[in-house]
Amino acid sequence: GVTPMQTVVVMCFGDIAKDSRILRQIRWLKNGYRVVAVGGGAPGVEGVAFIQCNFHRRPGGIIGKVWRNVLLLTARYERRYWTAEMKRCEVEICGIAPDLILANDVNTLPLARSAAKRTGAKVILDAHEYAPRQSEDLLRWRLTFQGFYEYLCEKYLSGVDAMMTVCQGLADEYEANYSVKPIVVTNAQDYEAIEPTPTTPDRIRIIHHGAAESGRRIENMIRMTRWLDERFELDLVLVPVPGGRRYIRNLKRMTRRFPRVHFREMVPLDEVVRLSSGYDIGLFLLPPNTFNHRYALPEKFLQFIQARLAIAIGPSPEMASIVRKHDCGVIADDFTPKAMARCLNALTAERIDYYKQRSHGIAWEMSSEPNRARFDDLVASVLTE
Repeated sequence: GVTPMQTVVVMCFGDIAKDSRILRQIRWLKNGYRVVAVGGGAPGVEGVAFIQCNFHRRPGGIIGKVWRNVLLLTARYERRYWTAEMKRCEVEICGIAPDLILANDVNTLPLARSAAKRTGAKVILDAHEYAPRQSEDLLRWRLTFQGFYEYLCEKYLSGVDAMMTVCQGLADEYEANYSVKPIVVTNAQDYEAIEPTPTTPDRIRIIHHGAAESGRRIENMIRMTRWLDERFELDLVLVPVPGGRRYIRNLKRMTRRFPRVHFREMVPLDEVVRLSSGYDIGLFLLPPNTFNHRYALPEKFLQFIQARLAIAIGPSPEMASIVRKHDCGVIADDFTPKAMARCLNALTAERIDYYKQRSHGIAWEMSSEPNRARFDDLVASVLTE
């Protein structure tokens, strides 16, 4: 007879529709499995059921907030975690009797592991970043959430059936501290069949796109234009993050003094590569002010390659090793605006075109295609164990 389809729960406490990494997981899974998404916002993918789980919506006004902080500061982490909402979610997940729970981010682990224990499901964790040092540049975070994430890793990581993260530097750190062995599945975009465009020598267009998080010091990229030749202009396509609108306003105010910096409207996730392909250089100068920033291998970097751009970055080890290996761009000596400007001023249009061709040559291997095979194999091996 026909073997019934296995059920996979994909869990994430954020808005799934806004997370391209998780949408890719769902797309990859839904051809071979029955997929149920659990999280803060529905993925909006046809044929995928959804269970609402508002981990971040915490009732009780100011008193509730104070109480939750008290629980964090006194390390009563399980008590803080298991709200009525989380217990309700667990009952719903157990009701669908999943074969596998794919938990995105370490904060989903207590729920995933508890539901798995009751149903016999397997658990794969996609840790994305290195959770215990996520926002270590913020004192408030270090005092409250750092202990919480360290606790989650110590208590729950060793029991997962498999684990992934976005780059080798983070995988090594997890292995060193928690004796787990994550596989690497990068944040690569789907392959786009496009050709590099020739560079206009007297109008070289630079793009930076991504989340407007103040920790990324986007102002440094704006300041850099002060030292750039007349040939260059910089466009910023910034996505507001919760509480980040003021930061964008400040950046816009700042750019009045920098006439060659322009803000462009955001486009939907799946149009970012096409938009970028009209530019010459993809720029990301990310100061190593947190562990995750130091070892970043972000989606935008891989999108720059997919858009067939020349790459311009600071000496961030994960990104720099790809740029060096494939000779597809420039790496500044340090993370200062001046060092980046020096690098860019030395470029000719011919050199930029050479780098674009190098990006073109690696677009397939830097796309989501190789990741998909790795991901499919991991899921299949965990389900057949």
